[in-house]
Amino acid sequence: MTMRCEDFRQRLDGDPGADFPGRSAHAAECPDCARYAAEAAVFERRLAAALAVAVPDFAIDLPEDGHDGDGGGRSDRVVSLDERRRGRGARWRGLPAWAGVAAALALAVTLALQFGSGPQEIDSSTLAAEVIAHMDHEPYSRVVTDEAVAGNELGRVLAPAVSRLDAGRVGLVTYAKTCPINGRPVPHLVVQGADGPVTLILMADEKLDAPVPLEGDGFHGIMLPVGDGSIAVIGEQGQSVDDVTENIRNAVDWQI
Repeated sequence: MTMRCEDFRQRLDGDPGADFPGRSAHAAECPDCARYAAEAAVFERRLAAALAVAVPDFAIDLPEDGHDGDGGGRSDRVVSLDERRRGRGARWRGLPAWAGVAAALALAVTLALQFGSGPQEIDSSTLAAEVIAHMDHEPYSRVVTDEAVAGNELGRVLAPAVSRLDAGRVGLVTYAKTCPINGRPVPHLVVQGADGPVTLILMADEKLDAPVPLEGDGFHGIMLPVGDGSIAVIGEQGQSVDDVTENIRNAVDWQI
């Protein structure tokens, strides 16, 4: 039975990193949910980075009797948040409501300062590892076949990132899905190369300074810089991808 979008997203909301049954299959069939998963992964990484930032301790002047206002019994003792975390002062539930709001604002400011300028750059080795890891998600895509992807389906997958794909150069496209790489939805294609199926990952927003070799468990290939983006060309160990690699540079134009 096919997983429903609502169930898929509920499972992701509970744990964006969970590899639950049907996740890969549903993401391969539903671009909207694949995009939802990619955005959830980005948020998780950003949230983890924000929470890892050392925040300087600050002090709150709390009333000794636990009440706000100008009444008597107000204490001049200043209690640090760090002290509260260690349990030496009043418990967190004793904080006034505005303190929770302040904590939320502090986290929001941290996130904005770190990530407000848009997607963060990723180093080439990390990107290469993510691309190779993704190869395990859709093994059914790499089959020898002469059945091409329908033109409207290929166009839908390419449209957000690619303005032109010269299929005459790269070969017969037999698989096309939108998949998350580095937190972004990107076109994942398979073409029929001279020595078997070749996977192409078209990453319009991942700029490289030089080609990067790809080596994985059963896979090999290369990531090529192409304009302001990059393209991963991947085959199985022992398979030549030279014909596709040679032609792909001039076969793709990114959307402006």
